[in-house]
Amino acid sequence: DGVDRSDSFVWNLHKMMGMTQQCTALLVREPGRLEECFALRADYLFQPDKLHTEYDSGDRTFQCARRIDVLKLWLAWKHHGDSGFATRIDHAVAMAEHAARRIDASDGEFQRVAGTFSNVVFGWVPPHLRPLDLSPAAIAELAPEVHAELHALAPRIKARMQTEGAAMIGFQPIGGLNTFRLLFMNPEVDTDDVDAMLDRVSEYGHDLVEG
Repeated sequence: DGVDRSDSFVWNLHKMMGMTQQCTALLVREPGRLEECFALRADYLFQPDKLHTEYDSGDRTFQCARRIDVLKLWLAWKHHGDSGFATRIDHAVAMAEHAARRIDASDGEFQRVAGTFSNVVFGWVPPHLRPLDLSPAAIAELAPEVHAELHALAPRIKARMQTEGAAMIGFQPIGGLNTFRLLFMNPEVDTDDVDAMLDRVSEYGHDLVEG
């Protein structure tokens, strides 16, 4: 909503639509803006006195002759169709909702910090710190020693998950506190994968605290 009021926007097809990173669209209201920005007028490529010069779109893109990237999108859309891409996105949101339900039902072991759409940001709380509110406002009020302990946990848990090949998930600071961030895009991920990942976070977290 509101995109109709913008002069330009970027469509990152490599995210929810699963395209390669180069397959990203810059859409503008005034087509002449593209040529103003990118044209190099290379006369060895774009001769004005040849036929069908209107199809020479190289001066309207920063990739010049590399217009083939759009073919990846065209082929994918032909294969999946509108409904296929809609199903993919609905699945990603469903996985995020499942993760959020698991986190909220964990009796304080996991705490949801933030998250919208297909993103879920959460922290793992050691038993001796439960119950603990990890909302962004509460994070700002954490005692320094509690903040330091929690801040060190997410990178260490991630490192073990990565080393053992269990999962590759990211962590990021919210209010200066390292937290886990789940971004669901892969259509092959199912609820069993989500459950297994959370179980690993719990297992490795306990090992670190108790070891």
